Amino acid sequence: MNNLLLINASPRGQVSHGNQLALELVSSLRQRYPHLELVERDLGPIRCPPWAWTTPTP
Repeated sequence: MNNLLLINASPRGQVSHGNQLALELVSSLRQRYPHLELVERDLGPIRCPPWAWTTPTP
């Protein structure tokens, strides 16, 4: 294993339970594979514009 893509999509960011679990997994994998290359993408801060939640009317 050489590459790992970590996608964080929680709007709760660093306090997200899923994010904390993922970071623990990455830590464990790095111990097992010292040359692991991590690419991290954070989609949580991306906010939908207010109009995205409206119902279109004809």
